[in-house]
Amino acid sequence: MEDWLPQGHHARFLSELVEEKLDLTPFSQGYDNAEGGNLAFHPALLLKLWLYGYCTGTVSSRTVARATYEDVAFRWLAADQHPTYSTLSRFRLRNLSQMDRLFLDVLRLCQEARLVALERVALDGTKVKAN
Repeated sequence: MEDWLPQGHHARFLSELVEEKLDLTPFSQGYDNAEGGNLAFHPALLLKLWLYGYCTGTVSSRTVARATYEDVAFRWLAADQHPTYSTLSRFRLRNLSQMDRLFLDVLRLCQEARLVALERVALDGTKVKAN
């Protein structure tokens, strides 16, 4: 799997950030593989998928789950494992506030590595009438 992505790929950088630079303690609380059932996916794996999804505009749990089969970068980040969309969704719901804070840290580290420029940030305030 190591040769699936070029060395300078953003997914590799993100994986390194998650594993070596970020404090994942808040994400590990509440996981206990000693209980019955299937083994839990490691929180770092799920976090990598969501952060990369946010960076690439893939923000739906179903789309991220599908990408672990169809997109080489997502598949590499998932270590060729395939969490279901419900697993991804529950992880995001359970950890949304921590993910918000962590995403700011990721942006700061990316800026320090000169991968992003934050001179201009825009928000779209378009209102769309619901059905």
